[in-house]
Amino acid sequence: MQMLLAAGMPLAWDVLPNKSPFNPHGHYETDWVKGKTSLDDCEGKAVKLMPFDLYRLTPDHDYRFIVILRDVASIDASQAHTVQFKDGREMADAHETEHWHKFTLDFVRDHQNVVVGFSELFNGEAQKAIAQFLGFDDLQAAKMNDCVDPALWHFKPTLVG
Repeated sequence: MQMLLAAGMPLAWDVLPNKSPFNPHGHYETDWVKGKTSLDDCEGKAVKLMPFDLYRLTPDHDYRFIVILRDVASIDASQAHTVQFKDGREMADAHETEHWHKFTLDFVRDHQNVVVGFSELFNGEAQKAIAQFLGFDDLQAAKMNDCVDPALWHFKPTLVG
């Protein structure tokens, strides 16, 4: 979301960017449960959806999906680290990463989509692919690239032995 915002794309969100030690810039998210935002409110804007929110989408809208796939071990490590900031509460989907990857890819295949690898964020390839998909120019792609902060904990690659 930070990348799309930097490129000048409007975002739809209704939860104040919740900053934390592992994400000092915060998350731009929508609380679909409280119902403050509808799909109509999101028209023409980027919206962060988690895989378990995809069922909320209706055929009344055209959707374009950007999927950033991250290796399973890295996601699990990041979620385990996040639990420390949630008073030790288990994250409901922490052990279902592979399932959600498959679910998401199956869902988006019937819509316009671009799928990039998480590691491609570090060499600019993901930003190029996303920029091309959205019709952004080179400056917008460069602004997206500038948003990637490899110093943040959750950007560090996980070594699998």
